[in-house]
Amino acid sequence: MVDILAVGLERIAEPGAIVYVDRETETRIGGHPVDVAIDLVKLGMPPEEVAVAAAVGTGIYGNFVRDVMAGYRFDTFLQTVESVDTGKTIVLKLHGEDRRFFNDPGANWLLDPDHVADALRDARPEMFCLRPGYSGMDLHLPGIVQCAGDALVFLDVMQPHPTRPHGFVHPILPSVDIVHGNERELLAHADATELEAAVEELLERGVKLVLLTLGEHGARAITAAESVVQPGFVVEVLDTTGCGDAFCAAVTHTLLERDDLGDVGALSADDLARLLLAGQAAGACVATTPGCVEGLSRPAFDELLAEQGSAVLAATADASVASR
Repeated sequence: MVDILAVGLERIAEPGAIVYVDRETETRIGGHPVDVAIDLVKLGMPPEEVAVAAAVGTGIYGNFVRDVMAGYRFDTFLQTVESVDTGKTIVLKLHGEDRRFFNDPGANWLLDPDHVADALRDARPEMFCLRPGYSGMDLHLPGIVQCAGDALVFLDVMQPHPTRPHGFVHPILPSVDIVHGNERELLAHADATELEAAVEELLERGVKLVLLTLGEHGARAITAAESVVQPGFVVEVLDTTGCGDAFCAAVTHTLLERDDLGDVGALSADDLARLLLAGQAAGACVATTPGCVEGLSRPAFDELLAEQGSAVLAATADASVASR
């Protein structure tokens, strides 16, 4: 995706009127797979250990995406779609309000599931991170996940395109190790109407670890045996676009630093707390700057952990499944 960001807005223009903005309107790279790949490299993962499968269109936005990705030197499996341009999202952020998104899926809508499957067979990843919802792979997920082999599967959920049937991710949940989303996103993929019931439903469907991000209020990690609640970091927030992707990248990086990925459903409360700590620190860094990846760097990440990490970790609460 390409994100066109207008942040710090005082108001939305009335029909026919114009509002002159105080901050520069910025064009930035976006989209979950590319964001996670860039964030992994920024956190210190060697570029040759990272790969992205995605669809881009022709025209200036497609060229922009290719140029940005080339600068990070990770491997790319790009499908070029001639008929449409690269996906775009207009992001409007008013003072004191959450963001407003206007999404044009563009080439994502025509992402060929066979292209993704071939990329998986070629790359043979240890971890496979995916976010369906507005792409051509959405209705072909079981076959795609099967091509991931023994990889740990990390599913980032979103509010899907309205043409996607409810429960379209359900068939792959027995093969999914981790699900991440915010409250609205988790509820969009559950039959339950209450958050706690939605989390339990995901676990019952086979997911081993549910990661719930709550913005400034922190995050939770829930398995069948553990429930860990952690407060957030305190930063000056400018734009939260991409914070969830950075969270996923830092969780991925932390898991891959382990000697053995093992069963994430068997992680201890301490391990889960440290996963949340890394994910939240990365997300907090991104929130300080407009754009999905611009605010994250290894020095900024390490500095934030050094300043607040001990306090955040000390305030993390561990509750057993019996007390949930």
